[in-house]
Amino acid sequence: MAYAVPVLLAHAAFERYLVPIVPLLAMLGSTGVIWAVAKIPRAQRPISTAIACGILLVPPSISAMRAVAQARTSTQVLARQWMENHVAESNLLMQERYGAEVLTATERGEVVGSALFHDATGIAQKAFEARLWYHSVPLGLVVGGPLAGDEVGSRHTEGMSVVDLNGVYYHLGLLWGVDYVATSAAVRGRFEAERDRFRAQGRFYDFLDRNAELLASFASNQRVEGPEVRIYHLGPLAQARLGGLGLDRSWWRAGLAESRVGGGEAIATTADSVERRATEDAIYERWYAPFVRDLIANHRGLGHCERVRTLALSHLEVMPGDVPVFLAYSSAIY
Repeated sequence: MAYAVPVLLAHAAFERYLVPIVPLLAMLGSTGVIWAVAKIPRAQRPISTAIACGILLVPPSISAMRAVAQARTSTQVLARQWMENHVAESNLLMQERYGAEVLTATERGEVVGSALFHDATGIAQKAFEARLWYHSVPLGLVVGGPLAGDEVGSRHTEGMSVVDLNGVYYHLGLLWGVDYVATSAAVRGRFEAERDRFRAQGRFYDFLDRNAELLASFASNQRVEGPEVRIYHLGPLAQARLGGLGLDRSWWRAGLAESRVGGGEAIATTADSVERRATEDAIYERWYAPFVRDLIANHRGLGHCERVRTLALSHLEVMPGDVPVFLAYSSAIY
């Protein structure tokens, strides 16, 4: 009863809920079989055993035939297939997590430059190099981990949860130069459920719905599983509006301030200001720097020099020793 009541009252039902009671059911079933066999005359036991085995095979056989008949696929697979036919290597794609699973330019470069690739056979190398790849940048998604690593940092992140860090990834200025955006209900649904809290994400989705063209949407049904994936195209109108927004060097600090309760707290003293800035820099290095590096690398690969310069300047202000980003910036000013 202690296990069954919560399951019966749950709003969602999954097969895995039955796993804890499988051992109990097995014990009860085996006890029943032993009792039944003892009641059957010895001469009829072989026939009875065959009938019992046939009955036991019916449920899994039905499930197997149903699975084959349905031939289920996923929304993520359908989204990837759509991209294979519509997104070119010269396009920049930005995706939420749990969207289409594609080979990105960054991942491809890491594999090609690895020792494992160089040790592989020529056939294996050619097979990998023949795979479709995209200038695709996944939007960051922070779901766990400490906000700050010390007492001072904790004092300056008071009122924030780790999930509040996600708002920075949804700064509209980051869409400048992006051709396609894919959202996933697995992420979008969570943020849209609390729009008052996740304001940056709300503005991001509103901008897409109002200014971008919804080219494709893949939702689950009897033959398709997975979160709804929407694919938007940011055409000339959207790009013109994004270009007017701009992206200054403190864009991510403003996003952090908005994530704090009440939209940020006034800095009381100079010492307080220095401590807070150091805490913000530490957060940037841990959570945002990998995303910004990836975005810079893809803009550079596509020849978007102005975007590279803008992002690199804000990044190098926090991490001046980042050689790859410095080289990207240098190549974008000449």
